[in-house]
Amino acid sequence: PQLLAARFFLFMSLRVCFLLLCLSVAFAQNLYDPPQMIHLAVTGDPTEMVFTWTTHFATEGEVSLHTKDGSTSTFTGTQSSYLESAGWIHNVVATGLTPDTEYYYICGGPNTGYSSEFSFKTAPAVGSRDDRVVVMYGDMGIVQYSYYTVEHVTHLVDNSDANVDFIYQAGDYGYGNDRDPMFYEMSWNLFFTQLTLPMTKVPYMVAPGNHEESCGSSECDFYANNFTVYNSRFRMPYQESGAPTNMWFSFDYGNIHFITISTETDFPNCPYDDDTFGDQLSWLTNDLEAATNSTTTDWIIVVGHQPIYSSVSSKSTVFGVPKGDSRNVQQAFEDIFYNYKIDIYVDGHVHGYERSYPVYKSRVVGNST
Repeated sequence: PQLLAARFFLFMSLRVCFLLLCLSVAFAQNLYDPPQMIHLAVTGDPTEMVFTWTTHFATEGEVSLHTKDGSTSTFTGTQSSYLESAGWIHNVVATGLTPDTEYYYICGGPNTGYSSEFSFKTAPAVGSRDDRVVVMYGDMGIVQYSYYTVEHVTHLVDNSDANVDFIYQAGDYGYGNDRDPMFYEMSWNLFFTQLTLPMTKVPYMVAPGNHEESCGSSECDFYANNFTVYNSRFRMPYQESGAPTNMWFSFDYGNIHFITISTETDFPNCPYDDDTFGDQLSWLTNDLEAATNSTTTDWIIVVGHQPIYSSVSSKSTVFGVPKGDSRNVQQAFEDIFYNYKIDIYVDGHVHGYERSYPVYKSRVVGNST
């Protein structure tokens, strides 16, 4: 207990010193709490965009937009905090935008300061059949584990010739639960900070991974269990798609219907059966029913964290039959995927790149990859 108390005192002392330094510098500029960790998300409606950022203190937030022709608009939103010392998270949904249009924006507030100006492009009209570019990966990590990936993704997004529409990560972000509890929030902060350029320019869509379930220690699990931080730091279109949280949701982008599923919760024999959010399988069936009957949907892509098929020995037999958690994911989802003819399932977790022929019940059923 004495060691724990000493570590907590050291952590709080460092944080107080850091905040005092920030305040002393920024008060001189009259900007003491500007937005940090800004990131975007789509809702499935091409006339909308979600803006999320963090401030140290509770303060009103707004987003001001303008286009090249000079038209301007301002939107306000909500703020919340899962742990006051971790800051306040602001969510603003801009509406009434023009699809496939470039906008410039700043976010923040008049009392605490604004961000620099950034730009983004709204989603194409639903049903648009133009080519799309989506950067997809899983298990990013931070610092030495993510350096080259961050560099590559930043280059792609910053390169106008690449025309990246958005980024989609299949779970596992800062791996804070693998570190000392006093660095848990820092791991999340570093994850967002390292991706500042791409996250402020294109939407960053996500799925839950096993490393988001909790902080892995009683020192921080009192607030950071049950995927609380993941569900708080991202604002995905779960409300727009009739889901209870960020654990699963869907959205349209052009002629593609994207779905995030939770391979961690809310299906038989899931890894975290004590964490419950709702009837995921019924929601997924209803969502796919609507998507397959839509005249504007040509492709259905599902993103989750755990694989169904993988050559990794802990996930598959030598004959390619899923086992362990992959077997449970297969039993819960594969028939639904097959019956509704989804086109692609993208996952992470095994820290390697593989792709397969179309497979059903461990048998190849097509020759495209």
